[in-house]
Amino acid sequence: MRPILQTVDAAYSVGGDESTWLDGVLASMQGILGSDRGVCALAYEIGPEGPRIHSPTVVCADLGMGRAIGRILETAITRVDHEVVARAFRAPRRPLQSTSEMLGNAAVVRTFASEAAAPMTVGDFVGGRVQRSDDAGYIVGALTGAPVRLDRRQRGELTRLFAHLEAAARLRGAGRPIATISRGRATNITDDAVRESLPELHRIHAHMTASRAGKTDLGGWSSRVDARYTLVPTRKEGEAEVVTNGIRLPGLEGEDPRVQGVARLLAEGHPQKLIAYELGIPEGSVYRHVARLKRLFGETTTVGLVTRLGATRPKTGERQTAREHALSALSPAERFAVEGALRGLTAAEMGKARGVSVRTAENVLRGAYQKLAVGSRKELAAKLG
Repeated sequence: MRPILQTVDAAYSVGGDESTWLDGVLASMQGILGSDRGVCALAYEIGPEGPRIHSPTVVCADLGMGRAIGRILETAITRVDHEVVARAFRAPRRPLQSTSEMLGNAAVVRTFASEAAAPMTVGDFVGGRVQRSDDAGYIVGALTGAPVRLDRRQRGELTRLFAHLEAAARLRGAGRPIATISRGRATNITDDAVRESLPELHRIHAHMTASRAGKTDLGGWSSRVDARYTLVPTRKEGEAEVVTNGIRLPGLEGEDPRVQGVARLLAEGHPQKLIAYELGIPEGSVYRHVARLKRLFGETTTVGLVTRLGATRPKTGERQTAREHALSALSPAERFAVEGALRGLTAAEMGKARGVSVRTAENVLRGAYQKLAVGSRKELAAKLG
């Protein structure tokens, strides 16, 4: 199904209390969508004359989710602080040029996407008009209601930022991993806008989670996010230990909790930079913990370590089925390339073994990466290990 994206280009007022006007909004949004499934994110404020909805209203529909639109829209509209939503979606009537503006207008949308547990990409937001992640800049035009043309550098920045947000959403509790963008190259992010915007993203998600759980204290990550992760506060503010399904990885019982946290997130294929953000520790500390894990497991490469950590995780039937399904989509040549990549072979070595050129071997491996929705050997090891 193709998602639908519409912007409602007018502010309008609605009467009655919040529950009454929310019912009206839900009904009107369902009419706009023409569907009983979707995600809606809109800016509104509570003024003297009652609630006022601001332009633009961003609507994504037909995402293949099985929940009724009312429940999803209620989550999107009522579970987030009014000021945050209004600030995030009150986009200026001019093309957005800075990366910070792009991220600021997109972060909450991605949070909604992770909340709805939909495997979304940037292409999902553009109504089927643009399906390639390289055209990520068009989402800015959708949010501002005006066409935007971005140069290659800006598209690259925006793509990397979305990849980062998607990875952060996976850590923060998406029901299943969201497809990575730009072949998952989130490790090369250097823009300060990421650091500035992540606390806001985390706070919004904490707010949504705490509100859903009926809690009043929104200043922490102690709520259970989903069946895969529980974020447990530790001694330092902002630092958290992640317990995967309540199971600790074998061989690490006596290690520092931060080393265990790095091991668990690394086993899921998350980039080391994102692990540092998630655990609230310096990147240098993550690199030292990874080096210690390599010594503990007798591995010399990060890919080998991820594979080893993956092998220590419980072999559930669901995980094994997912692995077999992923491999079944590969051709014999792609499967050979994947196995060679996991063994540490270079493209030249794989090409020589199959009697093809290095470029052909690289293209085959690239095709396998795209089918498996991974962007690096480390992610590959985490998915198939």
